[in-house]
Amino acid sequence: MLSVEYMAGFFDGEGTVAVTTRGREKGVYLRISISNTNQQILHLIKACFGGYLSTPRKKRENWKPSCEWINSGKSAAEFLKLIQPYVILKKGQVALGLEFWEFQRKPKNERCYFIHGKGTNTRIKKKPETLTKEAEFKQRFKALNQKGNGEGMYLGGVN
Repeated sequence: MLSVEYMAGFFDGEGTVAVTTRGREKGVYLRISISNTNQQILHLIKACFGGYLSTPRKKRENWKPSCEWINSGKSAAEFLKLIQPYVILKKGQVALGLEFWEFQRKPKNERCYFIHGKGTNTRIKKKPETLTKEAEFKQRFKALNQKGNGEGMYLGGVN
């Protein structure tokens, strides 16, 4: 079993929090991941916290193959809540991920229109303010996750 403190430290060094778009409808969702060349640790993380593992692949010819542990939605939010008190470098990303998750949990009728078609055919269309808010979240994540930027880092007097 992996301790929450260990996972927070591991996630600080190897993890990513993001808002990702998928599907034809461009659904936006919370996604976390950890990349590493040690598949054993990633299998252990998967066993403890769910999610799935990507297929191992080499990014460059002379590099070891790396693998990625990926988790999304409610399970990702639960993981972030667990590690939140212990993360140091990714405090901003974790807090933003949880803020996004709370936004996503709002009832659909607050975020979307329901377009009723013939019979039981009902489509859901996001309200303009929902699309704006989702775009804002994506931009905030992009800024926090930018390499070498230093934003979102909290070193608690260690600087």
